[in-house]
Amino acid sequence: MILLIKMLLALAILFGLYVIGAILYAQFTNYTPQQEEPAEVLNPAEKLPKLEKDTLVFYDWNIGYCGLGKESDFFYELVYCLFTPQSSAKNCFAVVEEMKKRNYFIKPFPLKHILHQKNGIYIRFHNNKERYVIEAHKKFNDIINQIYEIKEPFELREWLVSNIKGLSYKEATHFLRNIGKNKNLAILDRHILNNLVKFGIINELPKSLSKKKYYEIEKLFQVFAKKIRIDINELDLLFWSFGTGIILK
Repeated sequence: MILLIKMLLALAILFGLYVIGAILYAQFTNYTPQQEEPAEVLNPAEKLPKLEKDTLVFYDWNIGYCGLGKESDFFYELVYCLFTPQSSAKNCFAVVEEMKKRNYFIKPFPLKHILHQKNGIYIRFHNNKERYVIEAHKKFNDIINQIYEIKEPFELREWLVSNIKGLSYKEATHFLRNIGKNKNLAILDRHILNNLVKFGIINELPKSLSKKKYYEIEKLFQVFAKKIRIDINELDLLFWSFGTGIILK
């Protein structure tokens, strides 16, 4: 009996030492994954279907929102959304990448030559949009403070539209989606509106999107998304892919 007690006590001590060792290891080490980790292919590559036409292409741009990242990440997301009206999303993406590479946030430079390039990259209304970017950069401290202070997405969107030149309800919602603060608001671009007509959510395409009309259609979209049990942001990407063939932020 005494031997059994001694054995149990010894096991308890060993277990305690193991737990303490694990805690100490976690405290004094910081696991960092490899830059690239190979993905495991479950099926032989030759058995996978060949993807040609009607294939969705996925683009991913991680701005590190969960860790809040650098404030400049939010700035470049805002710039992207200022560029997108009536311009190719791919071109806007490429221009913002060039701005990041040249560190525009820290040391601004003229944008004319990268907004209208000879290689085909072109941002429509680039003169106006450059002015919007300059103005947003000047007041970005105030913008970032509001992003952190205003918790309700609807209220934050109202502030963005009222205080950032060149940002409509669609672009403001797009920006909030890309920084993870959108919740249930809708990005009503032409691809989304076309699909809302297609699925009978609205009767026809609106000739223009006033504030009142935007709210009305957004509410219908929210009800539809809830009814079919798909998150409105996921449904937005799906509808957008129907019109473009890709999923881009």
